[in-house]
Amino acid sequence: MANSLLFHSSDTAATNYAEEGMSSKINRDTTDQSKETSEQSVPSSNRLRKSERKARKFEHKVARLQLLRKKRKTERKERIRLAAALNGGSAPALPESGSSTNDNHEPRVSKLVKSGLIRDKLRSALIHGQRVCIDLGMEDLMSQKECSRLAQQLGRLYGSNRKAEQPFHIYISSVHRNGRVFQDCVRKNCGFERYFIDFVEKSVFEYFELSNIVYLSPDATEILEILESDKIYVIGGLVDETRHKNITKNQAVNFGVRSVRLPIEKFCEKSSQGGTFCQVLSINQVFEILLHVGTTGDWSEAFAKHLPKRLGFV
Repeated sequence: MANSLLFHSSDTAATNYAEEGMSSKINRDTTDQSKETSEQSVPSSNRLRKSERKARKFEHKVARLQLLRKKRKTERKERIRLAAALNGGSAPALPESGSSTNDNHEPRVSKLVKSGLIRDKLRSALIHGQRVCIDLGMEDLMSQKECSRLAQQLGRLYGSNRKAEQPFHIYISSVHRNGRVFQDCVRKNCGFERYFIDFVEKSVFEYFELSNIVYLSPDATEILEILESDKIYVIGGLVDETRHKNITKNQAVNFGVRSVRLPIEKFCEKSSQGGTFCQVLSINQVFEILLHVGTTGDWSEAFAKHLPKRLGFV
């Protein structure tokens, strides 16, 4: 009897142990299945992160382009409206930056619209503007430092033309895109290759008719009186710190073209306080004087505004 009870209790314990083991196994299997199900239902972040990032980047890019197109379309319509009003003589003056337009009821014009108007003005100058050419044919006479300074002066020259009411048609001749001056211009002036300038690889004496060329030189004997619309006024692209005489004059003489100098002594007097009284100017200073005279016709005002005070001319 005791033995039967012992065997019965042992069988019962074994059965319970087996049932517990089976239950534990079932629980583990259920847990593993639930993990697999959750892993299948939730994508791996490592697997989809790159594709999601590309998709979001593309969506953002498309949205930005759509907004930019819409903005450009609106600005273009406004620019056309302003241009039409200007042609009809009824357009209000463009407000200065930072000024309020609520008092005089003038429309606010965005920077984008102003830039568009400037571009239109410069494009028109390439057709109807007074022609001025910068001759880069004397690059071999300059040091690297002088070439770098010339590049800076060309940047200032173009900036003056952008601001002018009546911009000039600018040519740059003897352009060598691998040359020192051109490479310095590209490096120092952002977007130089996209400037509204006619870049000419030929020499100024080959590209234009010699009878239409007027070469400006501080050493010339003839004085420039007026700007003639059918002439091309050539400014020598030369920064000469050693001050070699007659370089630009000899250029004109060798090719048989007319050379003139600015009428500084005719319209200015020497200051009693002294000065260098040098008439050799940078190319951007010469250009700004011509630009001012082309707009106003007033030499005295042009010299008063654009001649450096250190020269001593008043």
